[in-house]
Amino acid sequence: MSSVQVLALNLHAGFACRHSGACCTAGWPIPVESAAADAIRAHAIIPPNALSAAGQLPEGAAAVLVPLPGGACPAFDRAGGSLCTIQRRLGHGGLPASCRHFPRVALLEPDAT
Repeated sequence: MSSVQVLALNLHAGFACRHSGACCTAGWPIPVESAAADAIRAHAIIPPNALSAAGQLPEGAAAVLVPLPGGACPAFDRAGGSLCTIQRRLGHGGLPASCRHFPRVALLEPDAT
């Protein structure tokens, strides 16, 4: 069995969400995969119009979370401790992939990740 060396920048190595809201209020439309979109709709976590399947979607996305007018993700709950209502209701695995992975970005090289 071969092993792959995993390298991380010191500033990312110990990353944990600090619930500042900086990422969740940046105004980005967030791509949502089919399974996550279905679960979000089934549990009525956010208003139906906040999860849009209209227009050209990013590759692999079934919908996008449309930012609110102030730039916040519709699932961001500042009053509830600056937490994500999707994560609170569905757990970490229920989040869209970009939310599960951000800010970690993997660069795959032949000898390291």
